[in-house]
Amino acid sequence: MKTPGHFIKCVICGKTKEEFGNNAMPVAKGLCCDSCNREVLLARLDAVFNAEIFG
Repeated sequence: MKTPGHFIKCVICGKTKEEFGNNAMPVAKGLCCDSCNREVLLARLDAVFNAEIFG
């Protein structure tokens, strides 16, 4: 979501974007942009489905 005057620097791609940002864990520590958040969501899903509890 874009908010006028609110900028973040993405810890994944390094670009400065006008948006709120997303938690980049487990890919990186800090905030990522909406575009890079797709990579983060895939990494989270991968971690869940490869967890030992599903064995």
